[in-house]
Amino acid sequence: TWSLLARDAQAGATSVELQHEPAAMGWRVGDRIGMASTLFRSGQRSTTHEVVSVGPGYKLELDPPLSFVTAGGPRQVAGQLVVGISAEVVNLERSVLVTGDDSDFDATHVGLHTIVSHSTAVIEYARVEKCGQRGRGGRYCMHLHQCGQCPTCAFRGNAIENSHQGGITVHGTHSSTVEENILWDTRGVGLYVEDGNEMNNTFARNVIVCTTAEECAVSTSFSEAVFASGIYMLGMSNDLIENRVAHWQNTIFTPGSFDPQGKGMAWGKVCTLHSPFGKIKGQVTHGGARFGLYLDNQYPRNVERDENGFVSDWASCDEFKADGTDNGKLAIVEDSLEYHSIFVGHYTLGDVQFKNFVSVWNSHAMYWKVGKNFAGTDRPHVVDSLFVSDNSAPFAPPGSTLRFLGPAGPFTFFLDNTTFAGGHVGDGVICAGQHCGLDQTAQGTQSMCNVQYVLRGVKFEGIYGEQQARHIRFGISGGNPVLPIFTALDNSLGGYRSIVSGKLGGFAQLPGCVQLGKEYDYGIGCDTPMRRLSIWSRKDQGTLQLRGPGYDVNPVWASPTFGLNGGFLIKDKIWGHGGGYPAVVKAGATYALDVQDVGAITLAFSDSLLGSLLASPDNVEIIVNGQSCTLTSQHDRLFAGAWGPSPGTTRPWCPSTLNLPPRPPSPLPSPPSLPPSPSPPSTPPSPSLCAAGAPLHQSCVARSVQLAQNSLLAPQQPLDSASVPWRTFEYAAGTQSISFAAAGGARITLPSAARAEWWHNQLLQNVQLDEPSGAYELCVRASATGAGSQVQISVDADAPTFAVAGGGARLQYSLAGGGAVMDACFYFALGAAAGGAPFSGRIVLDLGKVTGELSICQISLRAACDELDPPSPPPA
Repeated sequence: TWSLLARDAQAGATSVELQHEPAAMGWRVGDRIGMASTLFRSGQRSTTHEVVSVGPGYKLELDPPLSFVTAGGPRQVAGQLVVGISAEVVNLERSVLVTGDDSDFDATHVGLHTIVSHSTAVIEYARVEKCGQRGRGGRYCMHLHQCGQCPTCAFRGNAIENSHQGGITVHGTHSSTVEENILWDTRGVGLYVEDGNEMNNTFARNVIVCTTAEECAVSTSFSEAVFASGIYMLGMSNDLIENRVAHWQNTIFTPGSFDPQGKGMAWGKVCTLHSPFGKIKGQVTHGGARFGLYLDNQYPRNVERDENGFVSDWASCDEFKADGTDNGKLAIVEDSLEYHSIFVGHYTLGDVQFKNFVSVWNSHAMYWKVGKNFAGTDRPHVVDSLFVSDNSAPFAPPGSTLRFLGPAGPFTFFLDNTTFAGGHVGDGVICAGQHCGLDQTAQGTQSMCNVQYVLRGVKFEGIYGEQQARHIRFGISGGNPVLPIFTALDNSLGGYRSIVSGKLGGFAQLPGCVQLGKEYDYGIGCDTPMRRLSIWSRKDQGTLQLRGPGYDVNPVWASPTFGLNGGFLIKDKIWGHGGGYPAVVKAGATYALDVQDVGAITLAFSDSLLGSLLASPDNVEIIVNGQSCTLTSQHDRLFAGAWGPSPGTTRPWCPSTLNLPPRPPSPLPSPPSLPPSPSPPSTPPSPSLCAAGAPLHQSCVARSVQLAQNSLLAPQQPLDSASVPWRTFEYAAGTQSISFAAAGGARITLPSAARAEWWHNQLLQNVQLDEPSGAYELCVRASATGAGSQVQISVDADAPTFAVAGGGARLQYSLAGGGAVMDACFYFALGAAAGGAPFSGRIVLDLGKVTGELSICQISLRAACDELDPPSPPPA
């Protein structure tokens, strides 16, 4: 039903090349197709055309010619490889047509509607048009209504066009399938999940396009025009798989707080803010006039529900479990590509990780105000991701910017193996504390905005903008510029272990600390750890004074410092469950504090995440009213989180320390040389999953043609189709998982014990070799975390014989473990046995003897010289 452009097409072009063969998809002369725009919003629109001819191969000829230049295929953006910025090309023809009344459809906004109610149905490969009834509840083009558990319900391969209220609605229905549908100009909403109790539905590989965002920005029976969205989902316990959405006000919107008790028959029976997520993987969205992906106000928890999605135990919606531990349930948004939207992100979000997330040419690469620590895990909030922008014509938007507006609050925000590249940078690249404390500042108080940003493997590449553009920034969009703390577990911050705000000038006087320049927002870089201290208080104890290192200076009482630089603390009465007093302290030091009522406070120091990552807890001594309290990062936090102690619970003012779970330590950065200098020293960035290194050594290479597709393993989906370069095989389902780093390279997680046969887990690619008597080399660069893992590599003839190319044996080689990168090559000569015809077969990596985690950096297949001895694997 749809494909993607394989290469850029110019305005006026009548011929385009797709990524799939149109004839093989059943496309015919005379079909009407739609072409999604890949330009930024102003002056562009998605267009429709008639097919003039099909083929040969991947070619398609159209009439009328293209109106705009249109993107297709991988491209470089600010020096980074980006895959997926390709126009959606959809076929709008079907042999079965269901159409509404022509006469007054556009005037009345009332067309036909269909409904499947309390039953089951399969609707496949039909076209529905002139449908939907604007402003009338329940009147949609296709509608599964209160069908309950319905695994046999399916809407598949349909084309829905020109609707005045939505495309497909799933309402009070569970376990249905909605896949491969085309929704074109389904005004108001594309896919709609209605009440909030819907569970286990699969929305996969649907394409949802508006000619322009303005065309579809209309009010409906359930939302205003500003919330018109390609996917509008109230129930989060559903799977979103590889959908593509373009040119809406919001491409994907999940309004957690709009209807916190649900809607319709689910009202009062659900807690929509806390529904566990289904699988969210492989979305591509672009052209959001407001937001691209917009997961707003979502805090998934371990909610217990019945088969209708109704809550069966209301305590399971609470912030904490009965034992006081965090009730959050981790969700992962994986392999998303977002481009050409004004905002990407959310206002407030908890327990949701972004993995292999790629944000390109968005006005705000990430927009995030409030977050929290993940429950029971030290996983990063953002990992293996890429945020990139530049001014390259014709697809970069005017005034393209690079800025990650991050959250704040008393928690630790963790960025891991993530690259920021390009520009233009105005505000800063990573800006901590968006909007945090606006209300408090207006009231003349400090705010609980003492977030800790932890960076590991974070790279800033080719950053440009204002002179010496800021890599980090304290506070943004009116957010508190005093309290955020940046910490590095490696050299992500130029060798500094911690950087605190320059407004805390007393910290620059501490040994090992130095005032920095604009690149680090004039902060204070230290070779010792700086951490947050939160003093939660059930009552206003007046202005307190914290005495200790960093605060021996005259206070600045003007906004936004309000005396904090001198240790004076003014209560934030707004944040969380009752507010408190925020501060920044030096780990390992001693501070003193006097309060009116020690029984009304509870202290919180740093976060257990940092102690776990460092395999060594930080500590601080706080003397309150003469009583000493030694806190570590691993102290008891039962019934206490980012919003403070839970109401109605009793917390000790000095929490006890818990045992630190054993784990390997992370290397600490090397401190910069002193005395202070205006800018930090240049330090090489930490490596990514597959750091750039010497090219694979392929002996006697006869030419430089790369025969393996996607040899650097750039992100691709899916993994179970011959339509993409790399695919996987599992003899036992669920025994391996694979993720691609934004900068290239694949990370494969396998069982801790080896499988019975080499071939029980495989990474594969189809290949055709045009020189039947030629010699070739297949080379692999890989590493493993555990010792004793072995990889077997070869090229073979596929089923039914699986004969090894050249008649030799498959190459087996051992990996040293510990992440050591090793190369190995499999040499083969086809010889005369090929009979003069091209050789068709597979590149095969057998992984059945790998245990734990395997990283594959490169797989290269090239022509080689004849009569060459097979190379041996190099030593570790």
